Amino acid sequence: MRALTLKSNGQLVCDDSSGYGIILGDLSTASNWNIGQVLNGPVYGHVRKSFAEGRAPWPGICEGCHTFSGGGAPNDTLESRISLIVEPTLNCNLRCPSCLRIKEGKTRSGEWDLEPAKFEALLRSCAKNGIEVETVHYLGWGEPLLYAGLGALTRLVRKWHPHCIQEVTTSGSIADPTVLDDTDIDRLTVSCDGALQDSYVKYRRFGEIDQVFGLLDYVSRLKRKPFVEWKYILFEHNDSDEELALAQALAEGFSVDSLLFIITNSKRASKRYTIDNIRSFPMQFARGEISPAAALLTIRQSGRPVPEYSRLGDLADFSFFLDQAQITISNILELRGWSLTADGAYVDRIECYDGPDLLGWARLGHRRSDVSRGRPNAQGPDCGFAFKIPIDAGFAPQSLQFRVSSGEACGRFAATLEFTGA
Repeated sequence: MRALTLKSNGQLVCDDSSGYGIILGDLSTASNWNIGQVLNGPVYGHVRKSFAEGRAPWPGICEGCHTFSGGGAPNDTLESRISLIVEPTLNCNLRCPSCLRIKEGKTRSGEWDLEPAKFEALLRSCAKNGIEVETVHYLGWGEPLLYAGLGALTRLVRKWHPHCIQEVTTSGSIADPTVLDDTDIDRLTVSCDGALQDSYVKYRRFGEIDQVFGLLDYVSRLKRKPFVEWKYILFEHNDSDEELALAQALAEGFSVDSLLFIITNSKRASKRYTIDNIRSFPMQFARGEISPAAALLTIRQSGRPVPEYSRLGDLADFSFFLDQAQITISNILELRGWSLTADGAYVDRIECYDGPDLLGWARLGHRRSDVSRGRPNAQGPDCGFAFKIPIDAGFAPQSLQFRVSSGEACGRFAATLEFTGA
């Protein structure tokens, strides 16, 4: 009810995991085609009716989706704003063991490469219907950087939705990193599961880690550098102390903005680092983070700040807003919001406390285009924060305190939380 996945053959589907086979509609360049025909059609009617009755729209399929959250609440934003996952191509030069791309290719109808005219029809129709496309994430079962017209797609987005945040997720194992020169993206996620070729290639089969490092090095020297995240899935073959330390040293050398280690529940997952001992991970990189995979981050309990008992908003020196609080099935407390100094500058650090106990700290860096548009004095859109705090099973904090700092100045805020769900 907030996002759509666009397959490279022009089909609109639910998402890029279990929903990849559920067709919600088809793009068309016909003059009378309208996105409203999809969002207000019979398929979405079935979705809304199912949610209203408290059941999954496609039983047996939805429950296997990595975004399925039994404790979440439906949030239908389709009349005003939407996020897109866009698969530019089904082509890829790797053969990762868990990828279903080859199987999909044998049965897929239509083209393997996205037609720009169809993509523009979607963007144009959203704009004419007053639906803001907030984010476009170029992702899918193919490698986006192998699509020759990626730059043209990014310019179409800028034409119809100039404030949209655009992101590319890539394996990075490409021969020519200059393909990025023609793109207009805000964020680049590089999936590289290892710091050594021998371990890297065990999952990213046929990949060349030197090409990945060449891409990271190239991007670090761009004049207009996107936010760069190195995503590292932890397996049995890449979780040694020596390789984790090497990855963090390389991340420092490439000046990446984030190094995200992922705890997974897939085959050959790391047994050294699991959701049960996530606090023991040997993090040395200042911009490093460790998180469970999406399948382990589905929502068990949804929360909200209770305004009358909270101290949030605009104070003399800082603004601090908490938009989202939730507890996942893997016992991670997720908190999201944004903060700025009174003059619109980014803050340096945000700490979260449960009474006297420090639960964790967060940096800014998450894009919030809504804030930068609403606050003309904002330094930029990267004023969002995200906490992912491991908690004990059954713990649901009733109140939290936050310390926001910039230089020598600090501000204090508090939120009383109300959680629903099991």
